[in-house]
This record gives sequence, structure tokens and C-alpha cells, in this order.
Amino acid sequence: MNDLSPRAHVLPPSATEATSGVTAEAGAKADAAAIVARARARRLGDWTYAGAVTPPEAWQLFLDGAAKLVDVRTAAELRYVGRVPGAAHAEWHGSEYAQAQRFVATLQTLAAPEDIVLLLCRSAVRSHHAAAVAAAVGYTRVFNILEGFEGQRNHEQQRGLIDGWRHHRLPWLQE
Repeated sequence: MNDLSPRAHVLPPSATEATSGVTAEAGAKADAAAIVARARARRLGDWTYAGAVTPPEAWQLFLDGAAKLVDVRTAAELRYVGRVPGAAHAEWHGSEYAQAQRFVATLQTLAAPEDIVLLLCRSAVRSHHAAAVAAAVGYTRVFNILEGFEGQRNHEQQRGLIDGWRHHRLPWLQE
């Protein structure tokens, strides 16, 4: 295998996902509503954005077409650490006015303020700040993805072994 080719890391779909037609669509809408309700319930007092989803909840919302997933990590992180297939990219560089305005300008090309928007970063810190800025400019249904792509560090300072997108064995690609 060519080392420069993307490698997909995806779990096979489970047998319980084999539904079709109107029943599947109605079920997806009900599932999405339940996920959003749980995410809103996780909202902490000082958060200005809608709430937080777990990585599996984020993937389900994205897969069902109920939400837009936006990765706020750097282009280098996406390329070398890995990325979620189909996710959009709006890089978060920091909270300074000009940096935040660049993020907002990119986000506005990717999602409308009324869309459900899920923000992902390495460990849910940058996406927390990006979600607050998105909420401040009118995004009423923006959610942080808890744990991030790589998750928190373990006792040996390694990521991906305790929690995070990859730890949950959700789909991702790496170049």
C-alpha cells in the first residue's frame, strides 16, 4: 500500500442499522431529536452555545444528515493525525478578533445559523471556544463534540487511549 494514500478506518455497519424507507427516516428524526435533547441537557452554566454531543452521537447526527460536522483543527492535523470523512473544515486560530472573524467567515460559507453544527477539535478545547464565538454571531444550534478527535492524555501523556473520536472506533481517514 502506498504510504501517501488515505487509509480508511471504519467499523462495519451493524445489523440493527438495516432499516429502509419512511420508517428509517422517521426513526432518524426521532433519534436526532433525542440526541439534541441530551446534548442540550449537558450544557453547563457558563456555556453560551447550545450544548455538547459525544463522538458517537455526533457521528449519528452527521450520518443521518441532521447536522453539519465542522473540524476546527489545523490543515496539518487533518492531514497527519486524521480526519472525519465528509466533515467540513473551518480552522480555529484563537479568540483574537481577526482570528475569530476568519473562522466566522469560513463557517458562514459552510452552514446557516439555523443549522445544527457540530464542532470538532483535538480534545474539545478549541471547539468549545469556536462554539462560543459561533453562538455569539447567531448560530443557535451549535454543539461542541466532547472528547475531541484524539481525546485526553493518559498517564503516559498519550492521546486516543482513554476517549475521543478514534477511541470510539468511528470512521476516520489518514493520509
